[in-house]
Amino acid sequence: MMQSLQQARPAFGSFTVVDVCRQRTSKARLTAHQAKPIFATSKGFGAKPAPNQPVKKKATKGTDKAVEDALTKLKKENAKDPLKKEKEAQSQVPRHPDSEFIPKVNPADAAKGRLDYVQVEDWSVLDSDADMDNLKVKSFASQYDPADPSRAFYEQLCLHLQLLENKGELKVAQDPSKPLPPFEKWKFGQKTYMQYLADQYAVHEALEDAIFDAALRPLPPLPGQGAKVQAALRHIADLGLERCEALGDDILLLCAAQADAEAEGGEGSGRTADDVLDQLEPGGNAASFAAHIRQLGRKSMDTEDGEEKAMAAASDLLANWFVLHVSHLTTIMRIGAKATEELGLFQMGAINFYQTYPDKVEDPMKTFTKGVNVAGEVLGDQDLREEVREDLGKAMQKASILLTTLAVQES
Repeated sequence: MMQSLQQARPAFGSFTVVDVCRQRTSKARLTAHQAKPIFATSKGFGAKPAPNQPVKKKATKGTDKAVEDALTKLKKENAKDPLKKEKEAQSQVPRHPDSEFIPKVNPADAAKGRLDYVQVEDWSVLDSDADMDNLKVKSFASQYDPADPSRAFYEQLCLHLQLLENKGELKVAQDPSKPLPPFEKWKFGQKTYMQYLADQYAVHEALEDAIFDAALRPLPPLPGQGAKVQAALRHIADLGLERCEALGDDILLLCAAQADAEAEGGEGSGRTADDVLDQLEPGGNAASFAAHIRQLGRKSMDTEDGEEKAMAAASDLLANWFVLHVSHLTTIMRIGAKATEELGLFQMGAINFYQTYPDKVEDPMKTFTKGVNVAGEVLGDQDLREEVREDLGKAMQKASILLTTLAVQES
Protein backbone atom coordinates (compact mmCIF):
# COMPACT_ATOMS: atom_id res chain seq x y z
CA MET A 1 0.00 0.00 0.00
CA MET A 2 0.74 3.51 0.57
CA GLN A 3 2.48 3.73 -2.73
CA SER A 4 2.51 7.48 -2.42
CA LEU A 5 4.08 7.17 1.02
CA GLN A 6 6.76 4.81 -0.26
CA GLN A 7 7.60 7.25 -2.99
CA ALA A 8 8.19 9.93 -0.37
CA ARG A 9 5.02 11.78 -1.29
CA PRO A 10 5.30 15.52 -0.75
CA ALA A 11 3.24 16.44 2.28
CA PHE A 12 0.81 19.31 1.92
CA GLY A 13 2.57 22.39 3.21
CA SER A 14 1.74 25.98 3.98
CA PHE A 15 2.08 28.82 1.53
CA THR A 16 1.79 32.58 1.43
CA VAL A 17 1.31 33.46 -2.21
CA VAL A 18 1.89 30.88 -4.90
CA ASP A 19 5.27 29.46 -3.98
CA VAL A 20 4.63 26.31 -2.00
CA CYS A 21 7.10 24.59 0.29
CA ARG A 22 6.40 20.88 0.61
CA GLN A 23 8.30 18.78 3.11
CA ARG A 24 8.96 15.17 2.27
CA THR A 25 8.35 12.13 4.39
CA SER A 26 11.58 10.19 4.44
CA LYS A 27 11.39 6.48 3.77
CA ALA A 28 14.52 6.13 5.89
CA ARG A 29 12.28 6.40 8.94
CA LEU A 30 11.26 2.82 8.24
CA THR A 31 14.54 1.72 9.77
CA ALA A 32 14.00 3.76 12.91
CA HIS A 33 13.36 0.94 15.35
CA GLN A 34 14.05 3.13 18.36
CA ALA A 35 11.42 5.46 19.73
CA LYS A 36 11.51 8.94 18.27
CA PRO A 37 12.14 11.86 20.64
CA ILE A 38 8.98 13.54 21.82
CA PHE A 39 9.03 17.29 21.44
CA ALA A 40 8.43 18.82 24.84
CA THR A 41 6.81 21.87 23.29
CA SER A 42 4.16 19.93 21.39
CA LYS A 43 0.61 20.62 22.42
CA GLY A 44 -2.75 19.05 21.80
CA PHE A 45 -2.19 15.39 22.61
CA GLY A 46 -4.14 13.79 25.39
CA ALA A 47 -5.72 16.99 26.68
CA LYS A 48 -9.46 17.26 26.30
CA PRO A 49 -10.22 20.35 24.22
CA ALA A 50 -12.06 23.04 26.14
CA PRO A 51 -15.70 23.40 25.19
CA ASN A 52 -16.49 26.22 22.84
CA GLN A 53 -17.03 29.42 24.78
CA PRO A 54 -18.63 32.60 23.49
CA VAL A 55 -16.18 35.32 22.62
CA LYS A 56 -15.98 37.84 25.46
CA LYS A 57 -15.51 41.41 24.35
CA LYS A 58 -13.30 43.43 26.59
CA ALA A 59 -15.42 45.93 28.49
CA THR A 60 -14.50 49.60 28.42
CA LYS A 61 -15.53 52.48 30.67
CA GLY A 62 -17.90 53.67 27.97
CA THR A 63 -19.68 50.32 27.64
CA ASP A 64 -19.84 49.88 31.41
CA LYS A 65 -21.46 53.29 31.86
CA ALA A 66 -23.93 52.66 29.05
CA VAL A 67 -25.02 49.38 30.60
CA GLU A 68 -25.31 50.97 34.05
CA ASP A 69 -27.43 53.86 32.70
CA ALA A 70 -29.71 51.47 30.84
CA LEU A 71 -30.28 49.32 33.92
CA THR A 72 -31.02 52.39 36.05
CA LYS A 73 -33.56 53.65 33.52
CA LEU A 74 -35.21 50.22 33.32
CA LYS A 75 -35.56 50.03 37.11
CA LYS A 76 -37.24 53.44 37.21
CA GLU A 77 -39.71 52.47 34.49
CA ASN A 78 -40.58 49.17 36.22
CA ALA A 79 -41.10 51.03 39.51
CA LYS A 80 -43.71 53.27 37.86
CA ASP A 81 -45.62 50.34 36.36
CA PRO A 82 -44.72 46.92 37.82
CA LEU A 83 -46.94 45.15 35.27
CA LYS A 84 -45.49 46.97 32.26
CA LYS A 85 -43.04 44.18 31.32
CA GLU A 86 -45.73 41.50 31.53
CA LYS A 87 -48.20 43.58 29.49
CA GLU A 88 -45.64 44.17 26.75
CA ALA A 89 -44.72 40.48 26.59
CA GLN A 90 -48.37 39.43 26.36
CA SER A 91 -49.04 41.92 23.58
CA GLN A 92 -46.19 40.40 21.53
CA VAL A 93 -47.15 36.75 22.03
CA PRO A 94 -48.56 35.25 18.82
CA ARG A 95 -51.59 33.01 19.30
CA HIS A 96 -53.14 30.70 16.76
CA PRO A 97 -56.83 31.66 16.39
CA ASP A 98 -58.02 28.06 16.10
CA SER A 99 -56.23 26.52 19.07
CA GLU A 100 -56.23 26.97 22.81
CA PHE A 101 -53.25 24.73 23.31
CA ILE A 102 -50.49 26.62 21.49
CA PRO A 103 -47.98 27.54 24.22
CA LYS A 104 -46.85 31.13 24.62
CA VAL A 105 -43.72 32.18 22.76
CA ASN A 106 -41.02 34.00 24.67
CA PRO A 107 -40.11 36.97 22.42
CA ALA A 108 -36.60 37.18 23.89
CA ASP A 109 -35.88 33.56 23.00
CA ALA A 110 -37.56 33.91 19.63
CA ALA A 111 -35.33 36.88 18.81
CA LYS A 112 -32.29 34.71 19.45
CA GLY A 113 -33.57 31.98 17.15
CA ARG A 114 -34.01 29.51 19.98
CA LEU A 115 -35.58 26.16 19.18
CA ASP A 116 -36.73 23.74 21.88
CA TYR A 117 -37.23 20.10 20.90
CA VAL A 118 -39.48 18.08 23.17
CA GLN A 119 -40.48 14.46 22.71
CA VAL A 120 -43.72 13.72 24.54
CA GLU A 121 -44.53 10.21 25.69
CA ASP A 122 -48.34 10.48 25.38
CA TRP A 123 -50.37 13.32 23.85
CA SER A 124 -53.74 11.69 24.54
CA VAL A 125 -54.03 13.27 28.01
CA LEU A 126 -54.17 16.77 26.53
CA ASP A 127 -57.76 17.97 27.05
CA SER A 128 -57.13 21.47 28.37
CA ASP A 129 -54.42 24.06 28.99
CA ALA A 130 -54.04 22.74 32.52
CA ASP A 131 -53.07 19.32 31.17
CA MET A 132 -49.97 20.82 29.52
CA ASP A 133 -48.22 20.65 32.91
CA ASN A 134 -48.97 16.93 33.21
CA LEU A 135 -47.46 15.78 29.93
CA LYS A 136 -44.73 13.18 30.32
CA VAL A 137 -41.62 14.30 28.44
CA LYS A 138 -39.22 11.65 27.15
CA SER A 139 -36.50 14.01 25.96
CA PHE A 140 -35.74 17.71 25.76
CA ALA A 141 -33.13 19.58 23.78
CA SER A 142 -32.65 23.33 23.64
CA GLN A 143 -31.00 24.72 20.55
CA TYR A 144 -30.39 28.01 18.79
CA ASP A 145 -30.67 28.76 15.12
CA PRO A 146 -27.28 28.06 13.49
CA ALA A 147 -28.07 30.66 10.83
CA ASP A 148 -28.09 33.47 13.40
CA PRO A 149 -25.82 36.02 11.65
CA SER A 150 -24.54 37.35 14.98
CA ARG A 151 -22.72 34.07 15.64
CA ALA A 152 -19.18 33.32 14.51
CA PHE A 153 -18.86 30.79 11.69
CA TYR A 154 -17.28 28.11 13.91
CA GLU A 155 -20.20 28.33 16.31
CA GLN A 156 -22.72 28.25 13.45
CA LEU A 157 -21.22 25.04 12.07
CA CYS A 158 -21.01 23.33 15.47
CA LEU A 159 -24.60 24.28 16.30
CA HIS A 160 -25.76 22.93 12.96
CA LEU A 161 -24.06 19.60 13.64
CA GLN A 162 -25.66 19.50 17.09
CA LEU A 163 -29.04 20.27 15.56
CA LEU A 164 -28.62 17.41 13.06
CA GLU A 165 -27.59 15.08 15.88
CA ASN A 166 -30.66 16.02 17.95
CA LYS A 167 -32.82 15.22 14.94
CA GLY A 168 -31.09 11.87 14.42
CA GLU A 169 -29.71 12.82 11.01
CA LEU A 170 -26.07 11.94 11.73
CA LYS A 171 -26.64 8.28 12.44
CA VAL A 172 -24.64 5.81 10.36
CA ALA A 173 -26.41 2.76 8.97
CA GLN A 174 -25.44 -0.37 10.91
CA ASP A 175 -26.08 -4.05 10.64
CA PRO A 176 -28.71 -4.64 13.35
CA SER A 177 -27.35 -8.15 13.90
CA LYS A 178 -23.90 -6.73 14.69
CA PRO A 179 -24.34 -3.62 16.83
CA LEU A 180 -21.22 -1.60 17.54
CA PRO A 181 -19.95 -1.76 21.13
CA PRO A 182 -19.85 1.46 23.18
CA PHE A 183 -16.57 3.37 23.09
CA GLU A 184 -15.65 2.27 26.62
CA LYS A 185 -15.54 -1.36 25.43
CA TRP A 186 -13.49 -0.83 22.28
CA LYS A 187 -10.42 -3.05 22.35
CA PHE A 188 -8.23 -3.16 19.26
CA GLY A 189 -4.76 -4.48 18.49
CA GLN A 190 -1.89 -2.90 16.62
CA LYS A 191 -2.82 -4.32 13.21
CA THR A 192 -6.36 -2.95 13.47
CA TYR A 193 -5.01 0.41 14.56
CA MET A 194 -2.63 0.46 11.60
CA GLN A 195 -5.59 -0.16 9.32
CA TYR A 196 -7.36 2.78 10.93
CA LEU A 197 -4.35 5.03 10.28
CA ALA A 198 -4.14 3.81 6.68
CA ASP A 199 -7.80 4.83 6.22
CA GLN A 200 -7.18 8.24 7.76
CA TYR A 201 -4.08 8.72 5.60
CA ALA A 202 -5.98 8.01 2.37
CA VAL A 203 -8.73 10.49 3.25
CA HIS A 204 -6.44 13.26 4.53
CA GLU A 205 -4.15 12.88 1.53
CA ALA A 206 -7.12 13.33 -0.79
CA LEU A 207 -8.36 16.29 1.24
CA GLU A 208 -5.04 18.10 1.23
CA ASP A 209 -4.46 17.50 -2.48
CA ALA A 210 -7.98 18.68 -3.35
CA ILE A 211 -7.77 21.83 -1.23
CA PHE A 212 -4.27 22.61 -2.50
CA ASP A 213 -5.41 22.36 -6.11
CA ALA A 214 -8.66 24.28 -5.53
CA ALA A 215 -7.02 27.02 -3.47
CA LEU A 216 -4.27 27.63 -6.03
CA ARG A 217 -6.52 27.21 -9.04
CA PRO A 218 -4.86 28.69 -12.12
CA LEU A 219 -6.19 32.08 -13.14
CA PRO A 220 -8.85 33.14 -13.74
CA PRO A 221 -10.31 32.35 -10.30
CA LEU A 222 -13.82 31.02 -9.83
CA PRO A 223 -16.22 33.66 -11.06
CA GLY A 224 -18.74 35.56 -8.95
CA GLN A 225 -19.43 34.30 -5.45
CA GLY A 226 -17.22 31.29 -6.14
CA ALA A 227 -14.19 33.54 -5.75
CA LYS A 228 -15.11 34.01 -2.08
CA VAL A 229 -15.29 30.27 -1.48
CA GLN A 230 -11.95 29.82 -3.19
CA ALA A 231 -10.47 32.57 -1.00
CA ALA A 232 -11.79 30.75 2.09
CA LEU A 233 -10.10 27.54 0.88
CA ARG A 234 -6.87 29.46 0.36
CA HIS A 235 -7.06 30.74 3.92
CA ILE A 236 -7.61 27.34 5.58
CA ALA A 237 -4.84 25.85 3.45
CA ASP A 238 -2.35 28.15 5.17
CA LEU A 239 -3.30 27.28 8.78
CA GLY A 240 -0.76 24.46 9.18
CA LEU A 241 -3.28 21.88 10.45
CA GLU A 242 -2.63 19.23 7.78
CA ARG A 243 -2.35 15.70 9.19
CA CYS A 244 -1.09 13.67 6.26
CA GLU A 245 2.64 13.95 6.97
CA ALA A 246 2.14 13.21 10.67
CA LEU A 247 0.04 10.17 9.77
CA GLY A 248 2.75 8.99 7.39
CA ASP A 249 5.38 9.22 10.13
CA ASP A 250 3.23 7.15 12.51
CA ILE A 251 2.51 4.53 9.86
CA LEU A 252 6.20 4.12 9.04
CA LEU A 253 7.07 3.71 12.73
CA LEU A 254 4.32 1.15 13.27
CA CYS A 255 5.33 -0.81 10.17
CA ALA A 256 8.87 -1.06 11.53
CA ALA A 257 7.55 -2.10 14.95
CA GLN A 258 5.26 -4.70 13.39
CA ALA A 259 8.14 -6.23 11.40
CA ASP A 260 10.27 -6.38 14.56
CA ALA A 261 7.46 -7.98 16.56
CA GLU A 262 6.94 -10.67 13.92
CA ALA A 263 10.67 -11.41 13.82
CA GLU A 264 10.92 -11.63 17.61
CA GLY A 265 7.80 -13.77 17.81
CA GLY A 266 9.22 -16.33 15.44
CA GLU A 267 6.28 -16.11 13.06
CA GLY A 268 8.64 -16.97 10.24
CA SER A 269 7.07 -14.54 7.79
CA GLY A 270 10.34 -12.73 7.28
CA ARG A 271 8.45 -9.54 6.49
CA THR A 272 10.40 -6.33 6.51
CA ALA A 273 8.96 -2.93 7.27
CA ASP A 274 8.70 -2.35 3.52
CA ASP A 275 6.70 -5.55 3.17
CA VAL A 276 4.31 -4.51 5.92
CA LEU A 277 3.82 -1.17 4.21
CA ASP A 278 3.24 -2.83 0.83
CA GLN A 279 0.38 -4.90 2.25
CA LEU A 280 -1.31 -2.04 4.10
CA GLU A 281 -4.21 -0.78 2.01
CA PRO A 282 -7.06 1.60 2.90
CA GLY A 283 -10.42 -0.07 3.40
CA GLY A 284 -13.34 0.25 1.01
CA ASN A 285 -15.13 2.99 2.97
CA ALA A 286 -11.98 5.08 3.21
CA ALA A 287 -11.17 4.60 -0.48
CA SER A 288 -14.70 5.67 -1.45
CA PHE A 289 -14.55 8.72 0.83
CA ALA A 290 -11.15 9.72 -0.58
CA ALA A 291 -12.44 9.32 -4.15
CA HIS A 292 -15.44 11.51 -3.28
CA ILE A 293 -13.19 14.27 -1.93
CA ARG A 294 -10.93 14.16 -4.96
CA GLN A 295 -13.99 14.43 -7.19
CA LEU A 296 -15.10 17.53 -5.27
CA GLY A 297 -11.67 19.02 -5.86
CA ARG A 298 -11.92 18.40 -9.61
CA LYS A 299 -15.47 19.76 -9.84
CA SER A 300 -14.54 22.90 -7.93
CA MET A 301 -12.03 23.75 -10.67
CA ASP A 302 -14.28 22.86 -13.60
CA THR A 303 -16.76 25.55 -14.65
CA GLU A 304 -17.75 23.82 -17.90
CA ASP A 305 -20.80 22.31 -16.18
CA GLY A 306 -21.72 25.69 -14.76
CA GLU A 307 -20.36 28.15 -12.23
CA GLU A 308 -22.93 27.16 -9.61
CA LYS A 309 -21.86 23.50 -9.64
CA ALA A 310 -18.20 24.48 -9.27
CA MET A 311 -19.03 26.73 -6.33
CA ALA A 312 -21.20 24.03 -4.73
CA ALA A 313 -18.33 21.54 -4.98
CA ALA A 314 -15.94 24.04 -3.39
CA SER A 315 -18.41 24.63 -0.52
CA ASP A 316 -18.78 20.86 -0.04
CA LEU A 317 -14.99 20.55 0.07
CA LEU A 318 -14.87 23.21 2.79
CA ALA A 319 -17.52 21.32 4.77
CA ASN A 320 -15.53 18.08 4.58
CA TRP A 321 -12.39 19.88 5.73
CA PHE A 322 -14.27 21.26 8.74
CA VAL A 323 -15.77 17.90 9.69
CA LEU A 324 -12.50 15.97 9.44
CA HIS A 325 -10.59 18.49 11.53
CA VAL A 326 -13.24 19.16 14.16
CA SER A 327 -13.57 15.38 14.58
CA HIS A 328 -9.82 15.05 14.90
CA LEU A 329 -9.57 17.71 17.58
CA THR A 330 -12.43 16.26 19.64
CA THR A 331 -13.54 12.63 19.24
CA ILE A 332 -10.33 11.33 17.69
CA MET A 333 -8.26 12.73 20.55
CA ARG A 334 -10.11 10.29 22.85
CA ILE A 335 -9.26 7.49 20.45
CA GLY A 336 -5.63 8.57 20.48
CA ALA A 337 -5.52 8.47 24.26
CA LYS A 338 -6.98 4.94 24.28
CA ALA A 339 -4.61 3.72 21.57
CA THR A 340 -1.59 5.24 23.32
CA GLU A 341 -2.46 3.53 26.57
CA GLU A 342 -3.23 0.11 25.12
CA LEU A 343 -0.64 -0.10 22.33
CA GLY A 344 2.30 1.77 23.84
CA LEU A 345 2.38 4.38 21.10
CA PHE A 346 4.20 6.88 23.27
CA GLN A 347 7.20 4.58 23.67
CA MET A 348 7.33 4.12 19.90
CA GLY A 349 6.92 7.83 19.26
CA ALA A 350 3.94 7.04 17.04
CA ILE A 351 1.70 9.85 18.29
CA ASN A 352 2.46 12.45 15.64
CA PHE A 353 -1.11 12.31 14.34
CA TYR A 354 -2.31 13.77 17.64
CA GLN A 355 0.45 16.11 18.71
CA THR A 356 2.90 17.13 16.00
CA TYR A 357 2.23 20.45 14.29
CA PRO A 358 4.36 23.20 12.73
CA ASP A 359 5.90 25.72 15.10
CA LYS A 360 3.34 28.36 14.17
CA VAL A 361 0.52 26.16 15.51
CA GLU A 362 0.92 26.51 19.27
CA ASP A 363 -2.66 25.47 20.07
CA PRO A 364 -4.36 23.45 17.29
CA MET A 365 -7.87 24.02 18.61
CA LYS A 366 -7.44 27.79 18.82
CA THR A 367 -5.83 27.88 15.39
CA PHE A 368 -8.68 25.82 13.95
CA THR A 369 -11.43 27.89 15.59
CA LYS A 370 -9.91 31.19 14.54
CA GLY A 371 -9.26 29.87 11.03
CA VAL A 372 -12.88 28.77 10.60
CA ASN A 373 -14.15 32.14 11.81
CA VAL A 374 -11.90 34.03 9.40
CA ALA A 375 -13.04 31.73 6.58
CA GLY A 376 -16.61 32.68 7.50
CA GLU A 377 -15.70 36.36 7.30
CA VAL A 378 -14.17 35.76 3.88
CA LEU A 379 -17.38 34.06 2.72
CA GLY A 380 -19.33 36.95 4.16
CA ASP A 381 -22.72 36.28 2.57
CA GLN A 382 -25.04 34.16 4.74
CA ASP A 383 -26.12 32.22 1.65
CA LEU A 384 -22.54 31.04 1.14
CA ARG A 385 -22.32 30.00 4.79
CA GLU A 386 -25.59 28.13 4.39
CA GLU A 387 -24.10 26.20 1.45
CA VAL A 388 -21.37 24.91 3.75
CA ARG A 389 -23.78 24.09 6.59
CA GLU A 390 -26.02 22.08 4.29
CA ASP A 391 -23.10 19.79 3.36
CA LEU A 392 -22.09 19.03 6.96
CA GLY A 393 -24.46 16.11 7.54
CA LYS A 394 -23.25 13.85 4.74
CA ALA A 395 -19.64 14.77 5.44
CA MET A 396 -20.00 13.80 9.11
CA GLN A 397 -21.61 10.48 8.22
CA LYS A 398 -18.73 9.60 5.91
CA ALA A 399 -16.14 10.64 8.51
CA SER A 400 -17.89 8.65 11.25
CA ILE A 401 -17.70 5.46 9.21
CA LEU A 402 -13.90 5.67 9.39
CA LEU A 403 -14.08 5.23 13.16
CA THR A 404 -15.96 1.93 12.96
CA THR A 405 -12.70 0.17 12.10
CA LEU A 406 -11.73 0.51 15.76
CA ALA A 407 -15.19 -0.29 17.14
CA VAL A 408 -14.24 -3.89 17.92
CA GLN A 409 -13.57 -6.08 20.92
CA GLU A 410 -10.44 -8.04 20.03
CA SER A 411 -8.93 -10.40 22.52
